[in-house]
Amino acid sequence: MFHGTWGYIHSIPPSLLPTLDPTELTIDALNEALHAGTKLIIRPDMFTPTAETTNHFEKTLKSQITHVILTYIATPVDARVKLEKSPPEVNPIAPVDPNISMLKLMLASDNSALGVGKVFTGVIQQSGLTVEEFHSRLQIIEGDLGSCNIFDSLRKQRMPAVGNHNSLDNILPIPGAAHTLWNLSQAIFLGHWGNEKCARDTGAWRTLHALGIPTEKPVTKKDFNLMLSHIEKIHEVALLYCVLLVANQAHVPLSADRLKLSSETIHDWVECTYERFCSGKAHQSKLAQTCPAHKNFLLRIQDFATIVEANRAMKDGDYGRLMFMWQRWAVMSQGIGGMPHYSKHLPKLIVLLNHILPESLLQLVFNTLLFSPTGRPGHFVATDFYLEVQNYWLKYFFNHSGIGTNIERLKEVFSSNISLLQYLLQLIKMESGSKVIHQSHKNVLTLDSINNFRCMAESERLGQTPPDGATDKAINDFYLTGIVKMQKEFLQSGLDRFKPYSQGIMSIYDEDDVQQDVAMEKDIATGLEHQDLSDEATDAESLDSLDI
Repeated sequence: MFHGTWGYIHSIPPSLLPTLDPTELTIDALNEALHAGTKLIIRPDMFTPTAETTNHFEKTLKSQITHVILTYIATPVDARVKLEKSPPEVNPIAPVDPNISMLKLMLASDNSALGVGKVFTGVIQQSGLTVEEFHSRLQIIEGDLGSCNIFDSLRKQRMPAVGNHNSLDNILPIPGAAHTLWNLSQAIFLGHWGNEKCARDTGAWRTLHALGIPTEKPVTKKDFNLMLSHIEKIHEVALLYCVLLVANQAHVPLSADRLKLSSETIHDWVECTYERFCSGKAHQSKLAQTCPAHKNFLLRIQDFATIVEANRAMKDGDYGRLMFMWQRWAVMSQGIGGMPHYSKHLPKLIVLLNHILPESLLQLVFNTLLFSPTGRPGHFVATDFYLEVQNYWLKYFFNHSGIGTNIERLKEVFSSNISLLQYLLQLIKMESGSKVIHQSHKNVLTLDSINNFRCMAESERLGQTPPDGATDKAINDFYLTGIVKMQKEFLQSGLDRFKPYSQGIMSIYDEDDVQQDVAMEKDIATGLEHQDLSDEATDAESLDSLDI
């Protein structure tokens, strides 16, 4: 894993090793699979929902509604009906202590192909391997999409190349899950932001304002965790209000004392809320077709649900649930607009993972995409997120330590021992009598903020026929627009831009084979022509002899 000029080595979990086939973890196996992938016909149905993903997304939405009810509105008095607060597991990763070795900080440009080349040289030097040994082994490199793009540029600059040490064909770049979440979430959030200049607008900004959260339009890449917190609060308070509408309680202020209800009643509320606000019928209703504000409200629930689910799937360490959301985002990125890199590389990654990589290599990628730094369940992070945390600590020591401000000491000593330094700081706190508390930050809506939003929603009649004077501008259905664009592109020019990179030499071999086949066919055709001519001559001689 690397980002810019720093990274770490994440070794394969010991529990995973016995399940892998070594023959599928070689450079030849990778390049043969990638070359076979270039012959695939990329079709839109590779990204469209299946029965499994559709059913799971329905259960995901219902679990989010159930979570909101049990957290803020009601408590079940019996257990006759099972209430699911979390969606079904798909492919969870076992929480084990990861084997991580931090690398030294490297001085190189992090925004050029030359800089990436220097980073690889530094990694080889720190690994203790020779250049030949490093490039004779398959290396999976995870990083942000920018680093992956720069790596692709470096590889293209070296074509044609002789040997893996020049071509870098032994390296498989995978975009990090955290950066994918952050950038797609930001694009979706901005798409639903709304018009702040219109006081009657009911976009996402209006919900934050009603909740009493001062915020600016997230056009810059500053605090992604805060942005995700805002998205989750907007989504949960919207679902909460939908439940209140179904229960005919939207006009009643919410109190601290939760209602005591039977599990059947809560289950019925969940089903009715889903049918009225989240189902396909809800999006096709007359109100949704004639009222832009209501349609925008439904689309925001649908799109923000994918962000909340992806974030929770990553925390739970379930790469299967995360992949379901990535498949939806691969389509949505085509419809959002303004995402030239992710609209190409995310569908390309989906094709790579679902249709190209050998099974053992695929399982290795999936099971190292997320890990639990402390070995506890429910505390998983993406590999690139963990590096961002270490980067924060490195900046902390640089800004708060006299000796840490020496760049050579920071590079040679601090960066490779950052985990040890964190542990030493914790020991100092414990010896001084302080407590070191590790906790997960939960998003909790206060009662006042919920009731304030409820008053705003009542005045604007969210989820209902809006009052006169509503001026909301219709927002595109990103998912539907993406499907239409993919279908149109497939019919006009094909979806070859989603095909994987393949060795140029293998394409040359294919061309040679094709030319040999063509030459053989020509030789066979020429031989048949000569045979036909000789047969005709023999027949003519026979006829002449008969005439005589």
